[in-house]
Amino acid sequence: MRHQDNPIPKAMTKLLIALYWFFWSLGLSAQAWDILILEKEDTTLAGRQVLELASGDLLLPVENWFFNPNSVGVYISGFPQYGFDLIRVNKRHQLDTSLFVTLAPKFVIGSLSHFDDSVIVPVELYTGFEPCISPSPYAQAASQATDLGLIRLGSNASLYLQDTVHLHRDSSLCGHLDIVQFANCHDKLRALRHSPNGSKLMLETIDPYSFEILHTQYIDAPSVPSVAYFECEDNMILLYCRNDQRLCKMDYEGNILWSSEEIASAVEIEVSQDKEYYWIRSHAYGEGVQTYIYKFDRLGNLITTFAFEDMLVRDIEPIGDGMIMALENGNSEVKLHIVNARGRIINTESFYYERLLGKYIELLSTGEVLMVADKIDAFNLGVCCIELGDNTPNKVLILKKPLQEIWNPEILEEAIVEVSPNPAESEFELIFRDHVPQSNENLSYILHSISGQEMMRDQIQGPSQFVSIVHLPAAIYLLSIYDDEALVSTQKVVKY
Repeated sequence: MRHQDNPIPKAMTKLLIALYWFFWSLGLSAQAWDILILEKEDTTLAGRQVLELASGDLLLPVENWFFNPNSVGVYISGFPQYGFDLIRVNKRHQLDTSLFVTLAPKFVIGSLSHFDDSVIVPVELYTGFEPCISPSPYAQAASQATDLGLIRLGSNASLYLQDTVHLHRDSSLCGHLDIVQFANCHDKLRALRHSPNGSKLMLETIDPYSFEILHTQYIDAPSVPSVAYFECEDNMILLYCRNDQRLCKMDYEGNILWSSEEIASAVEIEVSQDKEYYWIRSHAYGEGVQTYIYKFDRLGNLITTFAFEDMLVRDIEPIGDGMIMALENGNSEVKLHIVNARGRIINTESFYYERLLGKYIELLSTGEVLMVADKIDAFNLGVCCIELGDNTPNKVLILKKPLQEIWNPEILEEAIVEVSPNPAESEFELIFRDHVPQSNENLSYILHSISGQEMMRDQIQGPSQFVSIVHLPAAIYLLSIYDDEALVSTQKVVKY
């Protein structure tokens, strides 16, 4: 009698193999990143900033928490030094944590800048309270005084070339100022600061050698500014004002060149590598959270809008060809998406690490992707001078990986759908090997160029379908299979 194979062991075997490859791929994904863990007692990243030095080293501001609790969780050691560390990371992943900048108890770090053979660090310092006479009804509630502090460091950011210089604000502006943006434009330092009491923007031009204020210009703020970008080539400022949800481009006198209305709450402005386009990241909150990404040209024309429902993107970074990287925090993972020019997520790289909070991403001049994240080890509830909870120190993770290992058509080849022949001259066949499309499925394909331009699309009607590409030029294309809006697979197709 012929022996009948039992299907259950085969199914179990397939399941075990699938689980093995799944968990192996998780480990591979994590190990593929160069990981550097910075562990200092009670630290967190200060702002969104990384500066790539001429030597190739990286410079990151890391802020100390205001108090250092002991192992019991009660503050008995007094006040620590207030300030922040400037951490330098060299190409061999060695850390230099020796430079600590002492500051006032409350401060905000601006954007670090290069100038000649030095690094300039701007800091808005809260220097105390003052009598305040202002027509604004909120003056007494916000009568903290602030100064702009500038610190000059050597080109390797390991020593001081100049101690902190305090640039006092105009006393006619009552209360504190918020630093909105700081940049080195044509060998002149530009500081854009906002006075909430008088709804004024103060634009200061500063000599980078002496740190003397050369010129101060007051601009009526359309509303409360949240983010800005200095377009040094045209002596312009791109400014987003969150109260009236307006993005505007204006000159240094406050004259508005163009504006765009009804932009959701913007939190980031990025500029394409060729300086021709602006990317605006914004969030909208309702029943859930959505991320909107707007793309404008230099004349203020809205090129496209991407909407990501139920997705909070923490940072974006243009990478050329109309594509961007988008950083999202998941459950015990950080997701790095590659988004093409049509707003499609065409690849996702996940990094798994317990209690990890991704902060920002950068594309370095070396072609490497830098991802910086906080590892939240401490979960504390502070009541008066007593802290309850786990007092283990936080960590900062610095992750690097070449972009070509994240976005490269070669690594996106999937075996879900077979393409034959490939390369093809005039047409190819889509073949579903282990799956027969059902009538209730909405399967479709989209053929993109490498730069993300859509070349053609159509519905998939059955387990085999011919696609004519006779009208397309010889090139490498990306074929994406979708089930409704969900991406099923992406693979390379070559037309010769």
